[in-house]
Amino acid sequence: MEYEIAAVGQKHFVLGFKAAGVRYCMEAADSKEAKAALDKLLEKEEIGLIVIGESVAKEMLQYIEEISQARVLPAITVLQDGVKSEHLSSRSINNYVEKATGILFLEK
Repeated sequence: MEYEIAAVGQKHFVLGFKAAGVRYCMEAADSKEAKAALDKLLEKEEIGLIVIGESVAKEMLQYIEEISQARVLPAITVLQDGVKSEHLSSRSINNYVEKATGILFLEK
């Protein structure tokens, strides 16, 4: 089965993904809207990766972690979105590397 990519975030974040041909792009102004969008995307079996803009993900990191622990797919990762960064994307990627290899890639 081929999997799709999905993007969730503020308008400026998802526009790049739309331009690249990503079918599932959901705008979210805040964490509440992002959580609702994420819940809708989790219902779609064809999605293998969900990228979420850091500015809307920062208040729902625990929820993202719970989903990631409970499911293999879709993989969910946080990416910097041009708003003031708290380096959540590095933590997100580190969690996947540690989960896959057992090696702590970057210091927490």
